[in-house]
Parts: sequence; structure tokens; C-alpha cells
Amino acid sequence: MLAPLERAVNENQTAARPRLVFDLSVELIKQGHQVALVGTADSFVKGAKIIPAINKGFYEVQNMQASPTSLTSSWLCYLTKQAKIAEKLSSQFDICHSHTKPELLPLMAKLECPLVTTLHLMPDTLLNETLSLFKANLVVPSKAVQQKMKTRSLVIYHGIDTNLYSFKREKSDYLFWLGRVSMAKNKQGKFADEKGALWAIKLAKATKSKLIMSGNIESKEAFDQIIKPSLSNKIKWLGCISFEQPLKKQEVVKLYQKAKAVLITSQLEETFCLVAVEAQSCGTPVIAFDKGALKEVVKHSKTGFIVKPNGLPEMKNALKKIDSIKPDDCQQWAKENFSLNKMAENYIQLYQKILGGRSLAPS
Repeated sequence: MLAPLERAVNENQTAARPRLVFDLSVELIKQGHQVALVGTADSFVKGAKIIPAINKGFYEVQNMQASPTSLTSSWLCYLTKQAKIAEKLSSQFDICHSHTKPELLPLMAKLECPLVTTLHLMPDTLLNETLSLFKANLVVPSKAVQQKMKTRSLVIYHGIDTNLYSFKREKSDYLFWLGRVSMAKNKQGKFADEKGALWAIKLAKATKSKLIMSGNIESKEAFDQIIKPSLSNKIKWLGCISFEQPLKKQEVVKLYQKAKAVLITSQLEETFCLVAVEAQSCGTPVIAFDKGALKEVVKHSKTGFIVKPNGLPEMKNALKKIDSIKPDDCQQWAKENFSLNKMAENYIQLYQKILGGRSLAPS
């Protein structure tokens, strides 16, 4: 398994890519398969061999305020090292499965076993052109991503631990928003608000609703401009200002479980949406902008509502109808479609197909 190098892979991780690598590795090991993980030295997956390509996550070892040239150079050095480690060890394994970024780099390695690459981002023209140069086993997490691809790919939905994100029927009277406060800026030089925190705030103000917000903050300046001016007795931010998610998983679970609704107000075309799936697993409906894969992840009018992006009237109307959504339907949808076991089984079927029907070697 080629892990993302930005962060460690472990059970406490909250960032999407390393979490998915951890969960998939755990499921494969449960089913008797041998897993080696090429990533950060401080990664830990019980039963997996850790092969370091970097001592700690790139965000820890690197000054993120350094020049773009310096950051790019350092990043490519670590990625090249990771690819070369995979090349050297590839004869010992049946499959090499890459979740690294940029996704294309391991495709250039001379591996002695088949390579599966999971694409975790929405492809643009340049990435599509580059991927078309390789014969690759590409996996994407949604039909929304697949429709943007110029090369052949297979959809395998991400899975979550539905035991961790457990069901609770009784709800409190607050809305919950969980996301990233990005350092990215738009063409006008203003912070882009990629996850749409302002739209969650607008809905809360327009409906006089209580709103709880949390997430990782890439830029304090962005937080001070976008969110801080609106904080009040009714609109609260939980957790410290941190580049990583400040709340523990169990704290987030409790917030999901008791929320009246979870708001997904992303301005980006989402490749999947773990937050939406986690909320539904807890029995909580979702109000989400129609961006990317969200219409695949949320069952409209059954487990939540998909609304026009940046449409405050549509958001308000969805909130009025939120009590029509049954918590049991939300949980059932998540368990049936987005469990860890289902994700792992789909990947194992793909591995076996690539290997010509041969079963993976047990550990």
C-alpha cells in the first residue's frame, strides 16, 4: 500500500486519504491478507509492516510557508523515494495499491506486480492527458469522478466504520458544519472559502438556528475573515485553531449523532464526501449543495436534501422539511452502501480480477 505522505496513517487520523488507507488495510488484514505500508515512519496499522519513505508527515517536517519551488522540490524527492521503495519490493507482493498524491507518479515506477491507483481528486484536463499515457488500473470513488475521466476507470465507493459512527435517533436543535478552512485564494485575492462555511452561517442567521462548526484551519487569517466575525451565542466554533482537525473522532461522532442536520456547503466538485456518509450512519440527515458526488452519497428526500449550490431559499426550504427524514433510513442507506466491509470486498474482487482469478496470498 502506497500511503499519502502528508500525514501519518493511524487510527486517530481524521484526514480523508490516510484514514481510508488505514481502514482498508485493517479490513484486508482481518481477512487474512498481508499488508505492507510505504508511508511515514510514525504510521501504525496493527499487523501491517511499515516501510518509511519519510520520518513524519510532510506537513510536519516541511515549513509550509516556504517558497512554492522549495516545497515542490522537497515533495518530489519524497515521492520519488516512495516510488523507488515500491519498485524494489514489488516482487514480494501480489498487488501494489497507491493512494499517494500526485496519483500519476507511481505509474512511472517499474513494478514487478500489478499497480492499482485510487484517484482521490477531480481530474482536470492536464491530469487526464497525463493519465492517458499509461495503461493503468484506475479506481475512482464516485460516478461524478468517472464522468470526468478520459481513461477507463472503476467506481469503488469509500467505506466508513459504521460501528464507530453509530446510530442515535434522538436529536437536539442545532445544525452541524464540519470542514476545512482553506488557505486558497480566488482570482481577486480573497480567501476562496472552498468548503462554503459562509453559506452554513447564512442559513443559520436566516433561520435563527443554532450552528456548531469545526474543522481544520489552514490559515488563521482566513478563519478571522470568514468565520470569526459571525461567531456568537448561536454560532459557535469548537476546537482550537489548528492545521489538523482539533476534535477527536468520538467528539465528532457525538456532534453528528445529536445534530438536527449536517450541512455540506462545498464550493468544490466533491469526489465523494465522508462527512455526509458519517452523518447518515449516525442517523442524521444531510442538507448538501449539488456538487460532484453528493447526489450519489445522499439519497434526496430519503436521507437528506440535495439543493442548488449557493441557493439560500432552497436551503431554508430543505431545513423546513428536515423532520420528514427518518433517522433509520439514513443509517440503513449508509450501512448498505458505504461500509468498510463492502469497500474491502470490492477491492479484493478487483485485485483477484487483475490477477486472473488467482486468490491473494494469505499472510
